[in-house]
Formats: sequence, C-alpha cells, structure tokens
Amino acid sequence: MAVLLLVSLSALTIIVNSGAPDCGTRNQFRQYCFSFEYCTNFTCQSENCGRFPRNSVLLRIQQMRIIPQCAVTHSTTLKRISGISSGIQVLTSGSFAYLPNLESIILSFNQIRELHHGIFYNISVSLLDLSWNKITYISEGAFNGITGLTHLNLSRNELTTIPVEYLPRTVVKLNLSYNFLEWIALNGAKRPDLTSVDLSYNNLENVALSFDNTLEEIDLTHNNLKDIDFYDVNDCENLRIPSNSFSDIPRFLKYSKIRRVAIHPNPWKCDELKQLWEHLQNNNIEEEQFIDDSQPVCSINSTTISSLSRSVDLECENDNHCAKNQLCRAHKCWDPCNSACDSTNICNVENHGIVCLCTGLKRKNPHEVFSPCYDVECFTDNDCVSGNTCSFNKTCVPFHISGVEPIGVISSFGSNINRLDNVPWWYEDIPKLAPSHRISQN
Repeated sequence: MAVLLLVSLSALTIIVNSGAPDCGTRNQFRQYCFSFEYCTNFTCQSENCGRFPRNSVLLRIQQMRIIPQCAVTHSTTLKRISGISSGIQVLTSGSFAYLPNLESIILSFNQIRELHHGIFYNISVSLLDLSWNKITYISEGAFNGITGLTHLNLSRNELTTIPVEYLPRTVVKLNLSYNFLEWIALNGAKRPDLTSVDLSYNNLENVALSFDNTLEEIDLTHNNLKDIDFYDVNDCENLRIPSNSFSDIPRFLKYSKIRRVAIHPNPWKCDELKQLWEHLQNNNIEEEQFIDDSQPVCSINSTTISSLSRSVDLECENDNHCAKNQLCRAHKCWDPCNSACDSTNICNVENHGIVCLCTGLKRKNPHEVFSPCYDVECFTDNDCVSGNTCSFNKTCVPFHISGVEPIGVISSFGSNINRLDNVPWWYEDIPKLAPSHRISQN
C-alpha cells in the first residue's frame, strides 16, 4: 500500500506538460483527501475529506503536501483560494482549472520549489501570492493559463534568475524582493501595464530598465549596485536606491524624469553627493528623508563624514553662462571630458557640444553606449568595403571565404543577437543602445 502511494505521489510531480486537464465536472477531493474549509454566502464549514460545494466563495486549504490535478475546478462563484502555511510542496498540472471569477490565490508560507507549465488552466485571477516559499525554478508557460493577473508576488523565495519573458503581460505590480537575483532586464513594451517593481533585497549587480509609461515605484534597495547599466524610463514617481554601493552619481540620474528619490545610505563621495543634492534641488526632485546617526553620509579620501552642508552656489543658469568647452549642469560649469567620454577617446567640446572620437584606425563599438576605442578593423559589415563582411575576429574578409557569415547591422528587433558578441547584455530583452527618454539639464 505504501509503495502504491509513493508511486502515485511521484507520478503527480511530473504531470507538468499535459494539455487541458481532464477534470470533467468533478474535482479530485475524493481521490486525494486533505482538510479544507469552504464558505458560501451563508455559512462556513470544515471538511477532512470531500468536495467543496459549487456555490463556495472562499476555499481555505488547511494541510496538504501535494495539490493534485483538478483539485479546485469548475466553480463560477469561487472568489478566493487561500493556502497559507498549509505544508504545500508540489503544485501539479491543472491544480487550479476552469475558475473564471477568482479574485485571489494566496499560497504563501509553504515549501513550493518549482512552478511548472499548466498548474493554472483557464482561470481568471487578479492577485497571485506565492511569497515565502522556496521557489528556485519557473518554467515557460507557468502563467499561461491565467488571465487578468495584475498583482504577482514572488517575494521571499530563492530565485537566482527570473525568466521575465514568461511573466504575464497584464501584471501591474511585480514583487521580486528578498530573492537572490544577480541581474534583471525589464522592458515595459512587453508589459505595458506594469507600474510598480520591487527588486529590493536581492544580490543585483546589473539592472536594465526600459519603460515608455509612467512608473509609480522602482525599489532597488539593498543590492550590490554601483550603477544602473541601462535606464530609459519616461517618468518615475518614486525611485529607491538605498543600501547599495553607489559612490558616484549614477549616469542615468541626471537625464531622467523622477519625482521622488531615496539615496541613503550609500558610500557616496562627498563631492558627488553635493552635486547630486544640487541636481535634486534644481530639478524639484523630492528626496526621501533619511535619519540614522549611525550611518555616515559620505566620505572624503576614505574618511567618513556624518554631516555635510547642503548649501548650493549658483554658478550658471544655462550653457551660455559657461566657457564654450563647458556645459552647465546643476548650476555648475562642468567639463564633460572628465567623465562623458571613455579614457581611450579623444574628447572635443565646441560651442557646448561634446564629441568623443577615436584616433587613427581605431573604432568605437556601435553596440556599447560608452564605448572605448578598439584597435580593430570592423564591428559591422558597414565598416567594410563593398563585397566584404566583418568576421568574428573583427577583420574585413571577402564573402566567399568558407565558414564566414556576415555579421550585419542589428535590426531593431535584435534578429542577429545570437551572432553578435559585442552587444550589451540587456539587448535581447531591451533592443536599445541608448536611452530615448532624456531630459535637458540646461
């Protein structure tokens, strides 16, 4: 008997790639007994083993290690499913099926480790809370059977990567906090309704964000960020970057439309912090108050400073108030050649316009936003004469040479992404080389 039960439970864990679950008009509570409580509009009742009535509006799963196929199915009145601290370890294919009017599924504080294809089939739900589990893997199609999902909570799990391409397009609020993510690229074009992203308390070192819509909040608190690799956000109401490794002003911040920002604590250089304060003041960006006397504000030559004056000296109002080889930034005349170009570039500033050039035959990589000068012959076919192609060792060779495929120019859809080794890491998810949403700082 024990052997048969073990075989049955093992079989349940691999039911992940089937099509529509064969639920019929009945669920499987009779076949796989577990305790639950159900509520109708009139009464609530507990069951140790049985079927919940079709007119139930609430179902509380009390204790069950494996949720079997068709466990909860075929109810037009069911609004809420709750399984908090229910000992759940496995969700099988079709665990939740044919539920058109759900409002929420909350399965937090369990031991779920994987989300496979087909767990949710033909259901409509706005809130899915899978926080406080042990999820390490999300498969393609894990959310395909859900429509109308707006709030997805995957916080407090053990995710090291997140397959963002598998996330529903309808998500408005996404919570990925308290995981182990090291990098992420989010493209709002694929999720046009997304307005709130919580990435706090991860291990993020690389982040790329692109959104044409207005974001309510981006929370990057408590990661390992020294900068943000790519930031192209039309408008952000609230940006949070405390408890990272920022010492210099992030490159994106001077050119982005942000309403409110939290920047402390971070290991800021004092001169950078004063410039950042000036930028915030001059652009009417509200700074979130930080009160913690135990945390240094900034440092000068490795010496920490606990307080710093925020007084602002106005040196200029626009570029015309500065020398022709300078720009006006945050009411200070600024030499862009100190930071705008790579150290291998020749920096020229004329009439307040900046150009970063390479000398001799060296070339800049068109796929890098801040490219150094490389001693190569080509990066794309356009760098070669007619009849030649750019090989993978960055030399121009005739088309007829065996084994050589033209690199070409990247299309706006990134069709050549798998054949290019010099595109930014985010290009597959965000096919952009430079931000399109930039505000003037004159």
